[in-house]
Amino acid sequence: MLHDIEELIAGSAGQAGARVAELRQGLERKIAAGRALLSKYETELRNQADRAQARAVTYLRQESWSRLMIAAAFGLLVGLALRRNR
Repeated sequence: MLHDIEELIAGSAGQAGARVAELRQGLERKIAAGRALLSKYETELRNQADRAQARAVTYLRQESWSRLMIAAAFGLLVGLALRRNR
């Protein structure tokens, strides 16, 4: 959409009139502001995604170790119980 608006502005560059020039300048300012806002939101979303990924990786690593320890403890208890039965 921005590309279409920019083409329209470029196409009207040769047209005369103070009002056309004023409108072109206003549109160019709004396009620049829109691009800056999009860039800001893109950066914020990337940062949020990176933080979410880091939290997920940390959680999975911590949980996997705790589950591994629970399984090892369970295996030890089963091994001890089987050993006593002999």
